[in-house]
Amino acid sequence: SAVTSEDLATTLWRPYRGYTLPTTMVSALQERGFTVDQRLVPMPDAEKVRWLRSKLEQGSPVIILIRQGGVLHYVTLLGYTEQAFYVYDSLQPRGEGDLTVDANGDLSGNVTWTDEELLAQWNAGGLFGLYRSYAMVVEK
Repeated sequence: SAVTSEDLATTLWRPYRGYTLPTTMVSALQERGFTVDQRLVPMPDAEKVRWLRSKLEQGSPVIILIRQGGVLHYVTLLGYTEQAFYVYDSLQPRGEGDLTVDANGDLSGNVTWTDEELLAQWNAGGLFGLYRSYAMVVEK
């Protein structure tokens, strides 16, 4: 069955200032029947982009920990083009029915970020110097 961001948000343990630790996110996904390969991706940006695309080519969404507007936040990568990624970002503006506005139309996700936009936010992620360039590859 589908797992929504709202489902996870209401059930995750947030021990520090409301942040969800990566281990908590992995446990929640595993409890719902997913296999999660978590890893740090400490490599040059071009290699990071290639790594992300290779995982998406295999049909696996990738959840990354980013810093967006000063807030640590998880987003899900669902696809890509030659220069950009299709992202589901629960912090996008809300519209009708309190659903996130879908700026992607028929494309995956609800927003498209250039490689540079994604890398800037991903490289700024992490908690107390930990979990920089953190990713979870999710499989059912």
